[in-house]
Amino acid sequence: MNNTETPTAALATAPEVIREVVHLYDGVIVRKWHRKSVLAQHHDLNHEGKAIRRLTYEAGKLATRDDFNRDGEHISRELFAPDGFITERIMFAKYGNTVGESDHWWFEKGTPVRRVAGRTEYVKDGEKWNQK
Repeated sequence: MNNTETPTAALATAPEVIREVVHLYDGVIVRKWHRKSVLAQHHDLNHEGKAIRRLTYEAGKLATRDDFNRDGEHISRELFAPDGFITERIMFAKYGNTVGESDHWWFEKGTPVRRVAGRTEYVKDGEKWNQK
């Protein structure tokens, strides 16, 4: 990274480009990485410049979305299939000094089919949810 502004015409041929959205009051609020002109990562930044939402892309399509609190603690992760549907959603919580899963959902074509909350598991069977 050479920290110089790249002319628009050169962006398509650059191996990696970092774009930033700058707010007049808050400064940089979004940072995006493009590799060979395809979006690879997107970070939403808070007023301190910390990435509170981090999105990763594969072949230009959303693959993961991670959310963090202002202290940098990981609070959730969502996984996406290449067709754009969500496949998993995981919520994290602090248990003493460790962080672990507090709620985990699985999806098929965007429809929830399974959930593990703590030590309890639920599975969708038709229109009903059954506890395992």
